[in-house]
Amino acid sequence: MSDAYRKDPDGDPLGEPARETEAITQFGRWRDRVRMLGVLVFAIAGIAPAAIAWYVVQDYQFAHNHGRALLVVNVGSAAIVWGLMFFIGAFVGRRLVRARAPEKLASLAKLYEVPIAKLQDTATMVDKL
Repeated sequence: MSDAYRKDPDGDPLGEPARETEAITQFGRWRDRVRMLGVLVFAIAGIAPAAIAWYVVQDYQFAHNHGRALLVVNVGSAAIVWGLMFFIGAFVGRRLVRARAPEKLASLAKLYEVPIAKLQDTATMVDKL
């Protein structure tokens, strides 16, 4: 296929709509990575507090249940603490995206030669989801 079929009449190989779509796609991928990284870090960091919760609840049960502890209560306490860490990680990930989005959008607008206002409109709309 020759280059004549790949270019629009203005000589732009992709065209502004295609560049805008690609910039938005790259922003979405970046956004997902940052948010998932926040969740991952807090999930891994949440293992220690979950283990401490397990130990504290088990020790409390041993002291107040004549030396017996229910496994379900231990697992429940650790799961609650670990789940709380997931929610904190999701919150931090969203905050990171919100704080770093303007500079990422500026770099994508420059790279793909797209007006930053179009990318900011899309980012604002997606941020509300």
